[in-house]
Amino acid sequence: MTTTAEKKAVQRIIRRDLFAVKVYEDCGDEAGWVYQRIFRTRPQAVEYKKGVQADLHRHYPLMDPKIVHPSQRIVDIYLLAGNQIID
Repeated sequence: MTTTAEKKAVQRIIRRDLFAVKVYEDCGDEAGWVYQRIFRTRPQAVEYKKGVQADLHRHYPLMDPKIVHPSQRIVDIYLLAGNQIID
């Protein structure tokens, strides 16, 4: 049985070996940052960000996509949703 402290410790693990591209999206009455893809290398993430940035710039000119290191919790949810980490 895991304790609350153990669960919080797992959520705080940052995956420095992965690079996630976050995009600002507006879904009706809510808006926020959404993880679109997770990559194993930074150059792949940068290339993907450039393509997304060109497409989204007309909708959200002040909200450029971000490249971040995702937490382990985000990686777990991303994989459970059926997505794959791009090599």
